[in-house]
Amino acid sequence: MKIFGLDLQQYETENKPNLRVRDELETVTVPTKGGYGSSLSPSVEIGDRVEAGEIIARNDDSISTPALASLAGEIIEIVELDGYHEETGDKFDAKVQGIKIKVSPEQSIKGSGIEWEKEKPKNLRELLYLAGLTSFGQTGVPTEFNSSLFSPAKVEHLLVNGVRTEPFVHHLVDFSEEFASYKTGLEILARTFPKSQIHFVMDEKTQENLKELSSSQRIKVHSAKNESYMSKSKMLARKILGREKLDEGGYLLDHGLLALPEIFPLATYRAVVEGVPYIRRRISLSGPATEDSIIETPIGAPVKYAIGEDVKDNVDALTIKGSPLSGQKLEDSEMPVSKDMGSLVQLTKPQGSQFLAWLQPGLRKNSYTNAFFSALAPHKKKVADSGLHGEERPCVYCGWCSDVCPVDILPFQILKTHEHEMIDEVNRLQPQRCVDCGLCSYVCPSKLPLSDTVKSAKQEQSDESHNYVKYEENEKGLISVITEEEKGRGEESE
Repeated sequence: MKIFGLDLQQYETENKPNLRVRDELETVTVPTKGGYGSSLSPSVEIGDRVEAGEIIARNDDSISTPALASLAGEIIEIVELDGYHEETGDKFDAKVQGIKIKVSPEQSIKGSGIEWEKEKPKNLRELLYLAGLTSFGQTGVPTEFNSSLFSPAKVEHLLVNGVRTEPFVHHLVDFSEEFASYKTGLEILARTFPKSQIHFVMDEKTQENLKELSSSQRIKVHSAKNESYMSKSKMLARKILGREKLDEGGYLLDHGLLALPEIFPLATYRAVVEGVPYIRRRISLSGPATEDSIIETPIGAPVKYAIGEDVKDNVDALTIKGSPLSGQKLEDSEMPVSKDMGSLVQLTKPQGSQFLAWLQPGLRKNSYTNAFFSALAPHKKKVADSGLHGEERPCVYCGWCSDVCPVDILPFQILKTHEHEMIDEVNRLQPQRCVDCGLCSYVCPSKLPLSDTVKSAKQEQSDESHNYVKYEENEKGLISVITEEEKGRGEESE
């Protein structure tokens, strides 16, 4: 894929990653918050026996989605876990409770599917809520329960983001094997939100392999060009809704659009047709320090268990949650797999500084300026590492960050004005237009925290912009902040 002269396709593998199912666990620790919504208090006690798929935390009075036991067993401990913002990846100051289950040797799920073609839409939405699926999306999946700021009537467009254009991040769905189930999942979503248009967006390469998936009146199929930022739902929303609407700020559902991840239609199929709730998570595991795999593991399994022994021998690896361009460093391999953890990328760590690095030809280095000889060998495979090659330096006003920005904002000016607390000037520069692609930081020769600063600027904007969901801590735990303006969003009925 080309990124303004940078060919990041060379960092990827041509091999199709294998699906690996990992089940042999002694304990799982299920977080009471995963994805959008307030944290919950457990509805079970130590010593209770629970079955796989059983609701173990629920509060219909707060904006939330029930937490489910991912495996059958005995509740042995209620613990405190670090919580992370589902959009920004930032760690919360407050802790989130986790429910630790000692896994039983015998496992089964007693769910049963329904004839979804005959069900009322509100019944299907209730099923998604009870299956633990409504915490997806920027502000949750709207239902008749308190799962979102918005009502189901606000969903005019439902966007399923099936785009994979970032380095090392693979599709979680095997379309060659799971195509029929996936298509049924899209049809179920069309019935679940009968007044909305369903948009399934794929990268161009995937669409070529799915020629039989044609558009219908209710389900439109789109392809996105092979630029890394096109994997961002906000960028796809611009493609579908138009830039002008999104430049006004607000949540995506303020503009009538519910954006959901690639895995959602398949999870919907399993919940509705097979009666299997969302208690397992698929994770893309890849990078130069590991073997490419798709890992399927129970929610609540330690991340180190999901990674397993796949780190290559004699490699010092840095694990990134998300993508290399916009993800976060994994701080604790003991943290449990959550509902919204989609990819782990393992990069090699640089082994000290290189002697006279500026004199070396750089045949395997990537460069925005094409300064290395690698520009003369575009098909030669490049080496990717963690990029920790020096400390932050003063801005040289090269303008590269604005050159690569897909939404034409000025990251270096936002950095300068934000540092000097020039609030009016920051707002004039419209940081809310950022789609969190991370390209500005990727090309910056001064190692400036451009993408993080733009993210902070968005978070600090006035309530009218609502760039990210906000959370606060009170005596009940971590709660999503609802302004007076937002309180009326859930009052509409379908």
